[in-house]
Amino acid sequence: MGFWRNFVDRLFRPAPPAPEWASFLSPRQFRSFRGLVERRFAQRRRQCVWGDGVLTLDPRQNDGLSHVGLANLAQLCAHAPEMDWPNLIEEHFRILSRSQTEQRRLDEIIRDFDKVAEILSVRIWPEECLGSRDERRMIWRSDLPGTVTALVYDLPSSVRNVRPEEIKPWGRSNDELFSIALANVRETCIPDLSDQELGDGMQATLFADESFFVASHALLLDERPEVLGRYGALVAVPHRHVMLTYAIDDPKVIQAIPRIIPLVVALEKQGPGSISPRLYWYQNGEYHDLPFRLENRNLHFYPPEEFVEVLNILSDDDD
Repeated sequence: MGFWRNFVDRLFRPAPPAPEWASFLSPRQFRSFRGLVERRFAQRRRQCVWGDGVLTLDPRQNDGLSHVGLANLAQLCAHAPEMDWPNLIEEHFRILSRSQTEQRRLDEIIRDFDKVAEILSVRIWPEECLGSRDERRMIWRSDLPGTVTALVYDLPSSVRNVRPEEIKPWGRSNDELFSIALANVRETCIPDLSDQELGDGMQATLFADESFFVASHALLLDERPEVLGRYGALVAVPHRHVMLTYAIDDPKVIQAIPRIIPLVVALEKQGPGSISPRLYWYQNGEYHDLPFRLENRNLHFYPPEEFVEVLNILSDDDD
């Protein structure tokens, strides 16, 4: 009876919750996801050790993979039917292996600026990616609160940060390199623009594309006067494939804010390539944080005084 009771207990015992980095998956989905990943490497007789959203592998294998992030892969799976997960997982790791070859080719040309200039790009990362070790291994600046703007190489299958020691032979300033990289974003990433209905006649503008650099268009917003109002715009960059804007022209912005925030939070959680759940106010070339807190479906909004002044002006204009 002891064996049978243990078997039944295991069969009906609730699955443990998914870890925080994969909280968008149900316990059953995460167990399935983990099993598929482990099976993939077991079939290749490779041991893998699970960390907090990271898989550690033996780097001596031919593909050179050692530390592999799993959050983006889990987000991709969450958007797809489970029957497609095995193919998504296989393709994901195939691309990672291919990127190792691309990076070896990059090493061969990396001192020749004329050859690397065309693959320079700008990527916006979440601030959490900038640890004390990474800070010394990246060319970066701060543009949007809570994020890092990094100079990167846009390779066919991957994106890699540019390292400080790599730019010394080029003889170019950081400002010049960012300018060149943003020009590349402008030419190579052309997102689709569509209206995002918010209700009551309000519309936000959604920038979207499969490119990893859609969110980087937040740094080119002055070139998009059609999405800016008299007092700038609300802007969000929830993940790498999306940017959301709302022109600030009239008091309706007060009604738009509580409708935009839950959308941004949901998009950031879904990913892939999550960046920030924050809402920003863009005006005169600068980004300002518009802090908020969602608690039990209640929104608590804490705008800076300058933004409150704009809201008061718009309200007075409407009287």
